[in-house]
Amino acid sequence: MANVIVVSDSVCSIPADIAGELSIRRVPAANIYVNGTVYIDGETLTADKAYELLEKDPDRFMTSALQPEYLLKKYEDLAAESDRILFITLSSSLSAFNRVASLTAE
Repeated sequence: MANVIVVSDSVCSIPADIAGELSIRRVPAANIYVNGTVYIDGETLTADKAYELLEKDPDRFMTSALQPEYLLKKYEDLAAESDRILFITLSSSLSAFNRVASLTAE
């Protein structure tokens, strides 16, 4: 098993090459809703495309924290590799994802 797995959410915007070099895993921080379509931040929608959609129609651009079930699956996959996971998220005062991550870990 790995010593410690370091994980960050997509809000950290760590470039893929740096995350790879430092072995930092990334998980999406949010669902993004645009004109009735649901995207998963960083998985089905890139940051560049998200900004483009936001600029195009800010009134139809909404976000919400991921469902705990989605994150639980990620935790289970990581736990198969190590029992020590350091998850770095945005402050709980700025994002609901920190709370979702904490509840899911419990």
